[in-house]
Amino acid sequence: YAGLGDIGEAETWLGTAGAAALESADALPERQLETWRGQVRSAAGDAAGMRRHLERALTLASERGSPAGRCELLAMLAKGCARFGADLADEELQSAAERWANEAIKLTHALPESDAPWLGEAEAALGQIARARGDDDAAYQHGMASIGELRRTRQLYAFLHPEWRLLTARAVEGFEDPLITEFLLGARIDLMMAAFETADDSIRAKWLASPVIAELGRRSGLGEALRTEDSGATVEVGLSERGVIILRRVMAGETN
Repeated sequence: YAGLGDIGEAETWLGTAGAAALESADALPERQLETWRGQVRSAAGDAAGMRRHLERALTLASERGSPAGRCELLAMLAKGCARFGADLADEELQSAAERWANEAIKLTHALPESDAPWLGEAEAALGQIARARGDDDAAYQHGMASIGELRRTRQLYAFLHPEWRLLTARAVEGFEDPLITEFLLGARIDLMMAAFETADDSIRAKWLASPVIAELGRRSGLGEALRTEDSGATVEVGLSERGVIILRRVMAGETN
């Protein structure tokens, strides 16, 4: 629900999850809840709320001696604060994001190698911070490192990682490189696949209109390939109105 911009519904489900977590004495449910709360506040555009909940989750991960959990949350904090810091021109947020990103990078090198996104997310956050500060060379360096991690960790099933990809796209904007072209094309294809595989038109429309997805779509050229009808249906740009009608009938199982 948070990803669709339905913050009220997301918070209702968080309340239900919180009530269930009260039956557990383990700190893991509390940490997971704080993580989810931070993600919901991020989707709501509440930088302070996001930071408060994710910092609490980070404290819980540290107290319980979970290096992987700590690394995940450091990268999450770095991403969120880098994006909000750039959007709000908030230097304090940018500095906090820089600190968390560097700590996440250091910790990833101490952990066993894996397909976890944390190193790439931290590099993307540093790229966003550098771009916000006008350091284009550093932005390019970190952006390309992020693209390298996206390519290394990509599996048969494509996880979208929209915020990671958005920060990377911001960092490398204006640069020409075959890997950047490939990166943007990959983002566009994955967004198209997710759109086409979403059966509910209203859900698809909400998702495509959510801030991170909408900006990633613009930066990756999604609008050049797809258009969204008033109903929320997503079709190829070149498809005529008659083609849309025929497609609807086919999808409804109608025949001649």
